Amino acid sequence: MREKYILRLITIFSINILLLIGNLKGEVELRGSKNELKDYFIREIPTTTLTVENETKITANQAILTLKITTEDQKLSKALRKNTTKKSNIIKFLSNNGFDKDGIISERFSSIPKQSWSKDKVKRYLITNYLKITIIDGPQFEVLARIVDENKEVKYDSIQFKHSDEENHKNDSIEKAISKLNNKKSKYEKGFSISLKLTDIIENAFVINNAANIPQPNYSNSRSKVNYLSEVDLSAVAQTSNSSGFNSFGEIIYKTVLTGQYRLN
Repeated sequence: MREKYILRLITIFSINILLLIGNLKGEVELRGSKNELKDYFIREIPTTTLTVENETKITANQAILTLKITTEDQKLSKALRKNTTKKSNIIKFLSNNGFDKDGIISERFSSIPKQSWSKDKVKRYLITNYLKITIIDGPQFEVLARIVDENKEVKYDSIQFKHSDEENHKNDSIEKAISKLNNKKSKYEKGFSISLKLTDIIENAFVINNAANIPQPNYSNSRSKVNYLSEVDLSAVAQTSNSSGFNSFGEIIYKTVLTGQYRLN
């Protein structure tokens, strides 16, 4: 790499000599401002890119579980009223059982008419609503499990792990990636006896949930395809993290990929 750099410098020097000779002869003249000429010659200098990755692994202390509430009726107003009532009862029940109201969010809503065989009239109306609920321990998960198991209109939809201090963990991953990139740069400079100057940087950040600990809906034909949350292995969701008995959730990975572009000084 050092030899290529020296060869490139020799080439640039030769070009400059030729331009100077041509200019003296009145055949070639290089015009432009000081900055324009500087940018022109910088483009002729070799560049390289360095890429590093960092993964910060932590244990989640929160989980966001999504419940799907579905009601239907021959009349749209009644189907809607049933859904609203069911959702309100669930929210009230959760609030009375220690759930944070700010952690209960009504996310999506849809209305689907079911046509009759003649397709001239709507036979029934299907109303669907989704609730996102933040849980902090295993007992809260079991409360939601009872809601699903005891209400035919409610189904478990999905779960996602989070950490209450997510931003700091993201920043920690970025800082460690920056340190790795600087160390890699220093090794290249020392190993090849060169000097690198950073000209651009690209950052890609990812949050990865450990899928091995995420329970999946369990459908049973004998129960009209209603999933029973109590059939989920709770030990995979709520794990004892210390002797005090606090229940923690699955693993989260904060991944940062940094790519730096450098030019040789």
